[in-house]
Amino acid sequence: MRKSKNARENALHLDCCFQPLGNGKAILHKNGFLVEKEYQWLVDFFGNENIFEITADEMYYMFSNVFSISPEVVVSERNFKRLNNWLRNQGFTVEEVPYAEISKQEGLLRCSTLPLIRE
Repeated sequence: MRKSKNARENALHLDCCFQPLGNGKAILHKNGFLVEKEYQWLVDFFGNENIFEITADEMYYMFSNVFSISPEVVVSERNFKRLNNWLRNQGFTVEEVPYAEISKQEGLLRCSTLPLIRE
């Protein structure tokens, strides 16, 4: 992960720049990866058409930190309009919740859940 003193360029952890979703989809932020071939491996694995690329600002606001309830249902912050629209266009049911205040504690949906099984 890329570390920087500039918060808008700093990936706190993997969930800040990569989130696998159901049905072979993923959310990625290229500049969050220090090693280009690690990013490229994910692009090759999922395929460009199955990836939602987030911007630096979207990474800062934790667009990739969503919570997949099932392969078809994703819980997302309600202000993530661009992402939520893409998810719906990909066939997901998106449950929008007001969760922006939690991000002030440097985490979001994925960070505040405790999955019992994670494959």
